[in-house]
Amino acid sequence: MGLFQKINKGLKKTRENMSAAIDNMLYGKVEIDDTFFDDLEEVLVMGDVGVNTAQQIVEQAQQQAQRLVEESEITRRAQAYAQEIREDAEKQASAIYQQACHRTDLMLSGAAGALSRSAGELAKLRDSLLSGGNGAEDSSGERMTR
Repeated sequence: MGLFQKINKGLKKTRENMSAAIDNMLYGKVEIDDTFFDDLEEVLVMGDVGVNTAQQIVEQAQQQAQRLVEESEITRRAQAYAQEIREDAEKQASAIYQQACHRTDLMLSGAAGALSRSAGELAKLRDSLLSGGNGAEDSSGERMTR
């Protein structure tokens, strides 16, 4: 076995060991906290990455984790705001609907009253005509003629 093959074999073994160690750290992990980053740095240093490189990797990982937390918070706030807007719009739509129903009821009751007066006046006119009269009085007391 040549020198490059030995180096390649050693690097492969180191990579596999580091991957297994990181997988073990992440398994069952619900929250990523400072302990996680300390353990990650330890695994990297033990994997012959070097202290400076391990620290840089951990710092980058912490920054990315912080961005994810911030983005998650922004998303949560945006969703809450959208929900508030939706609820306000529904309340406004309901109020407008209630007003429209009330106004429609008023208009219909007015129209029904007018129709009943007209129907009553027509009935009086019909009765008057059938009895031989020449007209009937409307609701204001005026004579209606044919």
